[in-house]
This record gives sequence, C-alpha cells and structure tokens, in this order.
Amino acid sequence: MTTALHLILPVPISSNNLFSNVRGRGRVSTARYRKWRREAKELLRIQGPLPHYSVPVSITYLIGESGVGLMDAGNAEKAYTDALVGAGVLVDDSRRWVRSVTPQWVPGMSRCVAVIQEVDRELCPSEIALKIPEGLRGLLQ
Repeated sequence: MTTALHLILPVPISSNNLFSNVRGRGRVSTARYRKWRREAKELLRIQGPLPHYSVPVSITYLIGESGVGLMDAGNAEKAYTDALVGAGVLVDDSRRWVRSVTPQWVPGMSRCVAVIQEVDRELCPSEIALKIPEGLRGLLQ
C-alpha cells in the first residue's frame, strides 16, 4: 500500500450553496462558492508542489465540525473533490479515478484534511456476497 497524501482544505461549504439558477444563464457559481474556491486554491498552492494521481484513488475527508451547524457529511464532499480536480491532483472525479469517498466529522477541528490513497485492490463481489444472507445474494447480480 502506498503512503497517503494529506492536504488541508477550507471549512466545508454545503453543496446546497454552490450554484444558483439565474434567468437567461442557467446554473452559475454563487459568490460564496467562488470565494471558497479561491481559498481552496490558495491553501493547496502553499502545500505544493502537489502530486498528480493518474491512478484510481480513495479519499477520506476528515472534516472539522467546528462552526458548520447541522451540515450533513454528504453535502461537504463535492466542493472538496472538485477543488482537488481543479488543482490537478486528480484527473477528474469520475468513478474511473475516484473509487471511494468517505467524509468523516472530526470534533474540535476546523477546516478539512483530505487523505488521498492509491487503490491497490478493488473490491470483489463474491467477498461482499459472503457477508449478505444467502437468500438475498441474488439481489446483488
């Protein structure tokens, strides 16, 4: 297994606050999201030079829960992954390159630490099926 990369990212922004609908233009980035992206870009720049992963990866986002209210973890992931793509760390965020994403809240911390690890072994459907009651395994096919 390869060594994980740890990168600091800004306080999370909810995916509910990334875009707004503008008549005649469609979906556009909100001012809040544009500001967040600038902060993410600067945080990543000062941690450089950054690697470029051209292999499948798994990402764990260790998200500080200080000052984020009741945001749910799933809404925090999108902006982080897009920032890593924008910085050239990831090829893109399709399932070909990002095989898993795990957001995890961390009490008493601000910002986020993205932990990026190369995927060295894909999950095997037969291994997963063994953990499911035998009568339900057919649902996985």
